[in-house]
Formats: sequence, structure tokens, C-alpha cells
Amino acid sequence: MNNNKLILSLILSIMLIGMVSASSYTFEEDKYVDLKVSCFDADNDLCSVATLCNLSVYFPNQTALVDNQAMGNNSNYYNYTLYNSERGEYSVVVICNGPSAGYSTFNYLVTADGNDQPSAFMIIFFSLTFFILFIYLLGSMFNIIKHVSTMDMDLQDTLIAMSAYFGLMIYNYFVNLYFAEPIIINMVEVFMSVMIWTHIFIPIMAFIVTYIITLLKQMKAYT
Repeated sequence: MNNNKLILSLILSIMLIGMVSASSYTFEEDKYVDLKVSCFDADNDLCSVATLCNLSVYFPNQTALVDNQAMGNNSNYYNYTLYNSERGEYSVVVICNGPSAGYSTFNYLVTADGNDQPSAFMIIFFSLTFFILFIYLLGSMFNIIKHVSTMDMDLQDTLIAMSAYFGLMIYNYFVNLYFAEPIIINMVEVFMSVMIWTHIFIPIMAFIVTYIITLLKQMKAYT
């Protein structure tokens, strides 16, 4: 086998569905992507049909998404269609063998909307907003504990507690839409799973109990 290194020029495209930023190789999460690689030999001619190319793609945590699978040969390029289910930076290795042999490596990014990583302004804005929201949620937690311990949770207190949860839901929506930072998203999801109890279920139950206790006291006062 001739060991002349192939010239593997990268052409990334997306088929019918999905979004791509061709300049930075950024794809949208949960979309099918058709990776296309053009292969040229040492004389800058297209590789012959006898040349076989295999593809390996690795998740951001470096586990294999595609492990040394044969790519389709379409005369002008080799291609492989795959599904990106996680956000982050993927690494790709293409190895070709035949009359000539060579390889190419490259990375591509998967984000929530197929756009590039958020700007420094967006990172600062959402990080600062998250910090402010965290302080507010912590304060509301202490307020809920105080009212539950004394069983004097009125309707206003209940609505305030619930509004904190729904505020976090709105923040979570915009984070996923514009920021898509996994650490922030994971923390928000953890908070939401806890707050469904601390800011929705417990305040509602405390309000009901408070209402019943108040009603019983009123009835007792009339007897």
C-alpha cells in the first residue's frame, strides 16, 4: 500500500433538517447531521473508489458515538449521517486506506439552537441573574419555613412562594434558549426538582392547614 498521506478536506453539511453554522461547524442538538469529507490524494486528485474511509466520533466526555464505521462513497466525497443527542464539543477522526492512506481530525460543536457558544455578555448576564435568583430563592425558602413552622401561611405568602418557582421556570426557558451552559442548566433543574416541593406542594398544604385551623378557631369562638 502506498503510504502517501491523503489530503482530506472537510465539508460539513446538514441534510434537510437541522441547522449549521458552516464557518464554525456548529450543529443543533437532537438533529440528524450528515458529515461529508472530501478526499484528495497527494496529486490533489479525488481519491479512487478503491479508497475506503472509516469514521470515529466521540462525545464531549470522549466515549464513542461512532466507532470506526465505514463512510459512504459518493464519488466527490465520503459521508456518514449521525444523531447528536448531547451538547458540547465532539471530536472526529477519519482514516482512509487504499491506493493511498491518510487521516483527518476535527471537532464540531453541538448547542441547543445550532448557534455558536454564547458571548461574554450573555455569560455574565445569565450568571449574574442566576446568582441574584439564587439569593431570592434562598430568602423565600427561609420565609416559607417561618410561616410553615407557625402555621400562618396565608394566600399572599403562598402566591409569593409559587411565583418564585414559576420565575425559575421562566429563567430555565431562557437559559436553554440563549445560554445553554450545562452547569447552569443542571443546577436549575436540580433546584426545580426541589422547589416543586418547597415552593409549591408544601406552601399549598400549609395554606390549607392554616385555613382549616383559622376556620376551626372562628367556629370555636362562636360557640
